[in-house]
Amino acid sequence: MGIFSIIKLVEYTKYHFQHEEELMEKEGYPSLTEQKNEHERLLRTTLELQEKVASGSSNSVSNDTLVFLNNWLVTHLMGLDAAFAKFVHEPR
Repeated sequence: MGIFSIIKLVEYTKYHFQHEEELMEKEGYPSLTEQKNEHERLLRTTLELQEKVASGSSNSVSNDTLVFLNNWLVTHLMGLDAAFAKFVHEPR
């Protein structure tokens, strides 16, 4: 993964999280703070990766980074995002 791919990943991640958090706020989602914290954690990790590649200290994504991203995405999508979807569809 080159620096331009990482920059695009960071830009899209920021856009996606902002949109998702706005939707959660609009819906009055009680776990919004937890979501924001998780979003910040992933964004920090992607920014660290971007810095490593930009500085030349890393030419590629490490296996540990791929494992982290995979685990985070699976956990986040199947856990926190699924909980939000359930919340939105519950009668209030």
